[in-house]
Amino acid sequence: SDVEEVVSYSREGNIFQLVDSILQGRLQKALRLLSQLRNAGAAPAYILAMLARETRRLLLASLMNAGKAPPPELARELKLVDERDLNIIKAKARRHSVATLEDLYHRLLQTDIAIKTGKSEGDMAIEMLIGQICEAAPAVAARAVPKW
Repeated sequence: SDVEEVVSYSREGNIFQLVDSILQGRLQKALRLLSQLRNAGAAPAYILAMLARETRRLLLASLMNAGKAPPPELARELKLVDERDLNIIKAKARRHSVATLEDLYHRLLQTDIAIKTGKSEGDMAIEMLIGQICEAAPAVAARAVPKW
């Protein structure tokens, strides 16, 4: 059980890094992290679910940063006990527009549906999703960053 706990923690850490890499448009790093997750035994359904979970957390934090959700409500919704964790997720969310996070969330949903209906194979669908998002990331990020 100790080994499973450590492996599980490592997978979650890689999921966070994977989401960050995808949103930054760092395709090679994202694919390397995806490969590590697969080699550790993570199933496509797990990877997709964790990507959706982390994207949802960032989206909620982004909405809070925009003043649309009070911090205590966000902390409860995200099941965060530590204020430090809340500050980390808020800081990460500031790097991306609500539109970017919503787009990623919708693409994750479309990929999930394609896999579950048999239109796409899991591993290939996730790789294609990552490629599409990474390709679009620099253009989206350029529009989202204010020009000072």
